[in-house]
Amino acid sequence: MQTPAGVDVKYQCPHCGKGFDRPSSLRTHMNSHTGEKPYRCSHPGCGRQFGVLSNMYRHMRSAHEQGGNGQDDADYEGES
Repeated sequence: MQTPAGVDVKYQCPHCGKGFDRPSSLRTHMNSHTGEKPYRCSHPGCGRQFGVLSNMYRHMRSAHEQGGNGQDDADYEGES
């Protein structure tokens, strides 16, 4: 398979043509098109949701670990 730029890839997004080496990367990318946010912060009273698992972990470290200020450092690409 080739992206619109002519690069060979194993897995390609049917919406935008972006290519990926792993199917899990394509699944994560698809969340950006569907708006699905399957990962929810488990901290009591938070419940913020994310489309990318690593963004949820970063949120939990910056907002909820001891010494955190309760605020995220970034907007994580518009996820809320």
